[in-house]
Amino acid sequence: MCKFLCFALASLVAGAASANVYRTDAEALKETFRDAEAVERRKLVLSREERTAIEKTLGSKLSDVVMGATDSFTFHVGMRGGKIYRLASAITALARSEPMRLLVVLSAEGAVESVEILAFHEPPQYKPSKKFLAQFQGASSENPPEHRRNVRNITGATITSRQASHAVHLVLLVARARLKAASHDVP
Repeated sequence: MCKFLCFALASLVAGAASANVYRTDAEALKETFRDAEAVERRKLVLSREERTAIEKTLGSKLSDVVMGATDSFTFHVGMRGGKIYRLASAITALARSEPMRLLVVLSAEGAVESVEILAFHEPPQYKPSKKFLAQFQGASSENPPEHRRNVRNITGATITSRQASHAVHLVLLVARARLKAASHDVP
């Protein structure tokens, strides 16, 4: 009985040790928009038709990619000179079996400027590196990130690689579908 309890306790401690929050959304957004004149927060709700179209393009149900609500997404829109210059969305995706929080930053033209891991709750060996995340730079809804096509795998973390690619692609698709409809200046 003691062996079982000791193993269970060790498993809980090991699991808690792998849960890492690197930056809060607020900290990351403050830096992302440090040179903005204004930042608007926009909550975008997908219609059933938009959601179906996005799932078809992704080849995956939204509930298999993101944790939480799958019909609404929050974007922060940075303004300079009265025009949009940058967009960002923090999204919680399922890595393997635990969440990872990503900040996806897009240019006004709709290309990925950067992707950052804000929190990662899997064992550290599965965490995407900065080099892996740099692969997303320049991706767009017309040239989306695709696992094993233009996004290399993380050795030993295929599921995390695929999920990160899906999450970034999802942000690109939502930005194109909803923000473009709301403003002619948005990709």
